[in-house]
Amino acid sequence: MCGYIEAYAKHFNLYQHIQLNTSVVRVLRDETDSKWLVEVRPTNSTDLSGGVPTETKTHRFDRVVFATGIHLKLNWPDIKGRHRFAGEIVHGLRMKEPSKYKGKRVLIIGLALTGADCARHLAREGAERVYCSHRRQVLLVCSGNASSGKS
Repeated sequence: MCGYIEAYAKHFNLYQHIQLNTSVVRVLRDETDSKWLVEVRPTNSTDLSGGVPTETKTHRFDRVVFATGIHLKLNWPDIKGRHRFAGEIVHGLRMKEPSKYKGKRVLIIGLALTGADCARHLAREGAERVYCSHRRQVLLVCSGNASSGKS
């Protein structure tokens, strides 16, 4: 995987936009121009006067993506009788080809980020029905043409 990412970055000349060995100190929204201010500091830098971290730099961005990986932990609910289910059971993070569920009825357990993404992809790829089971109230808003069933 690392080799693929490195080759991708090299192919698209992305290294010029990447800062390695850098810690994000603070992220603030500048409401005057709707820009994001990202304050960073080199991770292994200290000045020569006694180990005080070097000065920070602040960069301005139009958008910020927080990709911390908090949704990568597989959470399997304890469901009695799950082992007796004859159909396929797949965690949403492992569902890579929603088209293979075309014409099938699918139950999604949990409607957080991963579950909502799966429901949308399954519906677009032609699942016969997508059922969602979740604990809390949730509001789903169709962003496209509701009458066509497409979003």
